[in-house]
Amino acid sequence: MPTIEEIVVKLQELLDLGFNLSNVVILDILQLFEKRLNSIGERVIRSFISIRKNEERDEFYKNIVAEAIKSERNTKVEVLNFLEKTIGNKSKTIFMDAMKVFKGKHQIYSIDQTSTIDDFQSVKSTPCYKPLLFNIAFYNLVLIKFTEYSEIAQFAFNDIFETIISFDLYQNSKEFSNCKFLEAKFNETNNIFKVYCNARNFFLVSHLELLKKVSREDILCPLFEFYLLDLFDLPTTFKMPMEITDDANIYFKPKRKRKKRSITKVQRLEWLTAIENIYKDIIKKGDSITLAVSPKFRKRVEDLYYELKGEEIFEELQMELEMNDSIKKYKINENT
Repeated sequence: MPTIEEIVVKLQELLDLGFNLSNVVILDILQLFEKRLNSIGERVIRSFISIRKNEERDEFYKNIVAEAIKSERNTKVEVLNFLEKTIGNKSKTIFMDAMKVFKGKHQIYSIDQTSTIDDFQSVKSTPCYKPLLFNIAFYNLVLIKFTEYSEIAQFAFNDIFETIISFDLYQNSKEFSNCKFLEAKFNETNNIFKVYCNARNFFLVSHLELLKKVSREDILCPLFEFYLLDLFDLPTTFKMPMEITDDANIYFKPKRKRKKRSITKVQRLEWLTAIENIYKDIIKKGDSITLAVSPKFRKRVEDLYYELKGEEIFEELQMELEMNDSIKKYKINENT
């Protein structure tokens, strides 16, 4: 087996001939040796670091990870596992940094420095749906290696969430109905969305704004008919976990008994405030809000509001608000 020094010499010879040891090339080499990474992987990666000596170790790994997690990359699980293991105790930070860097450079999020679905749907040079930023193998790895309760898992879910919503807004178009590729991409996104929903409650108060135009039951129901009812100790009306239609690329298997999401009193009150504000906004604007809110979202909000009202949970909210000035009111978009 060649030593690190011998590998470096061979690589240097190639570099002298004009060979470029780019992130793409490095990942291709790791993919090529996927079955032997346990035995020679560390030597190979240390050789790469020696060649790219002007690059800090963490920066090197961040660049390689950013290449490995791209959605267009069919990165093998063995390679992702190898990178996570080789990086060591900084793996969570480096993977998170790579996700943020890649997102910041992506064409969708570079449009006027915006990241909202409405904005990139209005730009003709981009697709009418938001593709997943990362590959399916990586979304699985996040849950397996970093757990569903990590910050990195929330970041991953946010991307999946934006994508599934963009598909919902786009699915009735002629382009979508006549395109097998888009249908396959939707099914892929829908499956990984269900995987994350089955793992735990990733929904945030800020997600309500994106949900306003959504019509799909399998996007709205996990939140309105399971997680929020469960949050306020009310009987749930939606069966969880959701069924995965194609688990060929699903490696994460949630525990049979799901832990209830730990949530602070302030967060609970923020959810209540958000629901109340949206309900009042719907009632105030009446029919004029039709274009801004889907009928199914509207019904979910109204049903939940009446149920919470019937349980006198809003009275509890009012008392808490009077005693706690630090609770932020959920801001309704005045343009809706």
